[in-house]
Amino acid sequence: MIRHYHVKVFKSIFLIVCFFVMFSVVVTLEALAAEYYIDPVNGKDSDTGLSQTLAWATFSYAMEQLTAGDTLYLMDGTFTESLKVTISGIPGNPITFKALNDGQATVDGRNSRIPFSMRGASTSNHLKYVDVEGIVFRNSSNNVIDTKYIDHVTFRRVSGYDADANLNVVVFSFWASDNILVEDCAAGGTGRKMFSFFNCTFVTSRRCFGLWKSTNLTETEGINPYGASDCLQENCIHMDDPAGDKNVKNGILIVDNGGVGGSRNRVYGCISRDANANYMISSQKSILMTGNEFKNNVSLNADNFGIQQRAGNNCKMMNFTIVNAAKNAVKVNAQLFGDSGILYGDMRNSSLISSGGTGINVVNSIEVKGFVHSYNNLYGMTNNYSGTSAGTGEISVNPNYDTETYGDGAYLMVPIPLKGRGENGADIGAEVLYQYIDGTLYRDDQHRLWPWPMEDRIFAETGISVTWKAKGGLWKTLTGVYGNPTHIAAPKGFKMLNTNS
Repeated sequence: MIRHYHVKVFKSIFLIVCFFVMFSVVVTLEALAAEYYIDPVNGKDSDTGLSQTLAWATFSYAMEQLTAGDTLYLMDGTFTESLKVTISGIPGNPITFKALNDGQATVDGRNSRIPFSMRGASTSNHLKYVDVEGIVFRNSSNNVIDTKYIDHVTFRRVSGYDADANLNVVVFSFWASDNILVEDCAAGGTGRKMFSFFNCTFVTSRRCFGLWKSTNLTETEGINPYGASDCLQENCIHMDDPAGDKNVKNGILIVDNGGVGGSRNRVYGCISRDANANYMISSQKSILMTGNEFKNNVSLNADNFGIQQRAGNNCKMMNFTIVNAAKNAVKVNAQLFGDSGILYGDMRNSSLISSGGTGINVVNSIEVKGFVHSYNNLYGMTNNYSGTSAGTGEISVNPNYDTETYGDGAYLMVPIPLKGRGENGADIGAEVLYQYIDGTLYRDDQHRLWPWPMEDRIFAETGISVTWKAKGGLWKTLTGVYGNPTHIAAPKGFKMLNTNS
């Protein structure tokens, strides 16, 4: 009994000591965390960096001073030195690089260097726990935001413009990286892709905007999970710049990398306008891609297909709105690689409107073993079906989208003729009015998607509005969209340009 009592006392003391050790470590880390400043005009590396008047001058010097939990504020102006991140934070204490004033700090590669780079040593030696916020990167000699072998890194309110137009390069490039969040970011200008996730896992791109302009290459994408799995795109928008060369091929392309990756990706509440094929699931080698899911997405004015499925098992496509696809609203054709040309897919509760050719076109139906479609509305096509026939619950009614009032924004709402007409009383077509967060749609006033959260920043940097049709965006007006005809709410901290133009 005495021995047992002593053991219990010892365990209690041990646990108490462990608690205080852990507590002291946390307190020490928080106490050691510091805020530093860097100034592109008046900074000096000989100063302490601890205030705006004693700011450092170079990123290379700052990189030698920063430790876990520290924040480096970039003061207003243009930095011509590359921001090359070579250090890591720790869980709960990331290293942060942040514009002192949102969007007012620019890192310019001047077409001779990469503005931002962060590359770990290998697949097993990642750089980790870094946050980047509010900075503009532009004019690269390669990728604009260039990353490889990174983990638990966040990019928030970051914009990037103009990768090298002559190379196979990207504005936001993520390579062999995991657990990345890209939120409220913008990409634009030249480059083969706007956002690329190559051989990555668990990447979330949320409320990201791509304005593709031009490249000297023929294969182009807005957002490209390439050999990537378990990635999530939420409320992302891709547009072809009206001043560009009109050659963007795919809005969102999910593809394997020689039979590796390309599975369990989710695309929710996204919009693609004026691409060749706005949404595409494809394969380079095999049909092993599985479990990709699309929901509440909108395709506008595709030069070819609204969505094309060329690979994949258990691919779900729900509540699409596809408008004015030049050829097919939906095309399904298995890619044949040996004996693997078997394709399974499911499309339902979708609104397919006014495509120049066929509504649903199934090619090589011998190889397409398990594609089913049901409860869709097909209206205004030359032919509703090719290689297939009407599925269960499919209808053909005029949805009467109110484009005269709302412009293209009308296609982001479910019109009255399509309400309750889908499977088990569901609506037909997409609704893209509220925000998805981690796969959940939050339909409340705090999560309104419009006006676009980065509206002012993007308009100032590109001259294109995401929101307002008169400036290149989607909506003629938002009046009445959220139920109150006299009030248009904006996200916290947002400054509206104009509520009716």
